[in-house]
Amino acid sequence: MKVCILLMASAGLSLGSIPDIKMKHLEKIDSVYKITVYENSNDEYYSFCTPECAIYIDEYIKYRQRNGENITSESYIIRNDFNVYEPLSLRVKARGISKHTIGEIIAKLLLKSGTRLVRQVYLTHGLRKFFINQLIESDVKTEHRWLLEGHKLKGNDPYYVRISKKGLLEQYQKGIDNLTIDPANRLQRKVETLTIEKSRLDKIEDKMRRIEKMYR
Repeated sequence: MKVCILLMASAGLSLGSIPDIKMKHLEKIDSVYKITVYENSNDEYYSFCTPECAIYIDEYIKYRQRNGENITSESYIIRNDFNVYEPLSLRVKARGISKHTIGEIIAKLLLKSGTRLVRQVYLTHGLRKFFINQLIESDVKTEHRWLLEGHKLKGNDPYYVRISKKGLLEQYQKGIDNLTIDPANRLQRKVETLTIEKSRLDKIEDKMRRIEKMYR
């Protein structure tokens, strides 16, 4: 369920889109996943998930592999429940988890954790609202946000505006810190960013020293 919750909170996926997503719909780009949603339909679009979500996806897939499941491009990213003590149950063709099952489990988790306090908000749709609000707070351009939400560009924009995958990813990356749930993961991301920046500055400093030596 960590993967399901993070897919909705960090990629803005609706509850109904998750059951159909397979491994072939994921493309790793650096530390994030590009996720194709509603493939081969009029509603097809793609979004991205945070490095935090990508880590949980990788761990979940490795867990299934360790227990004997053969993961292929046609494997569902979230499969039906299985018993680790019955290896045969993992070797048979896995079914994707249903929308109803995801909703029920998340509802039980929220009640168990004591966090379901505002009943007026739809449980899973609230995660998508969180995604949208964090993109707004991160100053992601409106047109890019619409596309990440799975909406079409408005007016004549679809005929004149061509937003590249690189451009869309760059805008999404502005919101990664706000979309990351675990504070420890946000801190880790800051450390990695500072490490990269320090490495870049060290290279510039080293280059300047070599230039100075040349003109002494």
